[in-house]
Amino acid sequence: MSDMGPLATFFGGLDEGLTTAEGRRALLDRLSDDFQWEISLPHGTKDGDKSAFAGFLEARASDSGKAATGHKVMMSTRDGDREVLLGHLESPDAPPSPFVAAATIDGTGLISRLMQRRSLIDI
Repeated sequence: MSDMGPLATFFGGLDEGLTTAEGRRALLDRLSDDFQWEISLPHGTKDGDKSAFAGFLEARASDSGKAATGHKVMMSTRDGDREVLLGHLESPDAPPSPFVAAATIDGTGLISRLMQRRSLIDI
């Protein structure tokens, strides 16, 4: 990876962070108060503010039937307040699912905007 910026660090700690309430709070602490997000998944799109993202994390944590074993960051780059990464999601019952994510990083190093797209097409 070329840069372990805030977005790559967030994804690097995502799976472990989902396992406990304290971990989910720590993940939310990496997001600005005015955080906005949109995640496009093969079965639909989720979006909203920081509160909605907290609910999304809670749902992911409690959905053991669809739990992934790991978000793996393959490459990441940052230019000023923008960061982009490419990774894949591993789960026990499916082939790896690639994703791309882009974020705006605020002046304090927190993620203020997140846009992510996950696909079933291997790249």
